[in-house]
Amino acid sequence: MTRFLILALAAPLAAAAICNDGRCDGKLDPSKAKSDRAGPTAPVAGRTITLHLDDTLAMGYASVDGAAKGDQVWLDRTWDGGKTYDGKLVQTTSPQDGGWRTQMINNDDWAHRGIGALRACANAGGSVQCTAWARTKWNADTDATAAMTALGMYYIRDQGLFNINANSKWWISAIGFMALAEAIKRTGLDSYMYMLNDAYTLNERRERPDNLHRFRNDFNDDTAWWALAFIGVYDVTKTQSFSTWRASSLTGLARRGRPTRGARLRQGARAPAVCSGSALKIRAPLSPTACT
Repeated sequence: MTRFLILALAAPLAAAAICNDGRCDGKLDPSKAKSDRAGPTAPVAGRTITLHLDDTLAMGYASVDGAAKGDQVWLDRTWDGGKTYDGKLVQTTSPQDGGWRTQMINNDDWAHRGIGALRACANAGGSVQCTAWARTKWNADTDATAAMTALGMYYIRDQGLFNINANSKWWISAIGFMALAEAIKRTGLDSYMYMLNDAYTLNERRERPDNLHRFRNDFNDDTAWWALAFIGVYDVTKTQSFSTWRASSLTGLARRGRPTRGARLRQGARAPAVCSGSALKIRAPLSPTACT
C-alpha cells in the first residue's frame, strides 16, 4: 500500500520550495484546502497562533487570530524530528488588524524521501512564539503507521541509520529496523521499504568504529541485534542477502566461545544460537524461539 512515489535516487534536501504532485510550497491558498484540521496552538502577545493541517493534500499553513497590522506569521519545517529546521517559510505580514494566515506548504518532500513536520510561528509586537511540531496524517492515519512515520523522521538517508540517540546510533538502529520491518508486515504500508534495503547497501562495507566489517564489531550483543533485525527484514523483503548475512554472523558469534558474563553463545542442533538475559535464541529457520 504505497502512499507516494519514491524515486531511486535521493538528493540532499534544501530550503527551496518543494512540489509534491504539482502542489508547490507557497502556491496554494488555504481556501483551496481539501480539509482543515486545527493542530497545535500557541499564545503570543494576546494573539493565538494555530497550525492548520490538510490531511488530504499533506500540506499545512499558519494563522494568527487577533493580529495587529505589521504582525508576521510563517511556518518552520523540520526533516529530523525538530533537531534542525528550515525557518520562516512563506512568511507574510498582516496588512491590517484582525486574523491573518500564510499560504500552504508541503509536509513532506516525496521526491527526496523527506519526512517532515511543521510548526506555526508569529512575531507580534517584537514577541516571537511558535507552536509545537506536528504533521498531517499522511502515512500516519493509524497508531501503527504514525509510529512508523515518526521513526522515519529520524532516518539519516546518507548513512542508512536512525539518529534516535546520537551516542548509540549503531545498535539502536538495528532495533529501529526490527520495529520498522514488523510494522510494514503488520500494516502493509511499504512507503518506507527503501530504508530496509538502504541499511544493508549503505553499511555492509562501510567501516566505522562500531562497524568493523559487515555489521560486526567487538560487542556480541551489537552483532546479535543486527542478526535479529535482518531476520525481520528478510521476512518482509525476502532478499537473500539478509538471510546469508544472518547465518554467517551467527556462525562468527558462535566461534567466539562461551562468555561467562553478558551474552551467552551456544550451538543449536540446526544453527548457531544467541542467548542473552532475555533468553532469546536465533536458529533456523528464520525465526526466534525461546532458549531452554
